[in-house]
Amino acid sequence: MIGYIDPVAFSLGGLEVKWYGIIIASAILIGYWIAQKSAQSVGFHED
Repeated sequence: MIGYIDPVAFSLGGLEVKWYGIIIASAILIGYWIAQKSAQSVGFHED
């Protein structure tokens, strides 16, 4: 059993980057990439 997981992944100076922020940003980027691939396969252009 995991007792405690620190919500802060790392710090850059005074800026704390938290795990949920990394997960949300990754999900947005992956979703955008999947949408682009789907649009290209249907015939939409990037414009």
